[in-house]
Amino acid sequence: MPSKPTYRTDGPTHTKAIGKQLIQFRKAPAKTLVGAGQKTGAASQALRYMGKDRIDDHVIAKLATALDGNERNELLKQSKDVPAWMHPVVQQIVAYV
Repeated sequence: MPSKPTYRTDGPTHTKAIGKQLIQFRKAPAKTLVGAGQKTGAASQALRYMGKDRIDDHVIAKLATALDGNERNELLKQSKDVPAWMHPVVQQIVAYV
């Protein structure tokens, strides 16, 4: 079964055909799109995907080392739009040495 690429957007949900490929665009709340197209957005999405019960020191270290100092500071600024459970996790990522 062929896969159908899906992208989150702040626009309406719709499907677009490009050649024989179907691409689906799904409406998402603006708060889930914070940092879209940046490493910080990917980090936020990774945390959301894993969920609070699966975040450990290894995950924090991986994300902290994937982001440079400026990106970690940007993640902290963007964290006002993340769920409450993510705030301490983001602070640990920012403080990681």
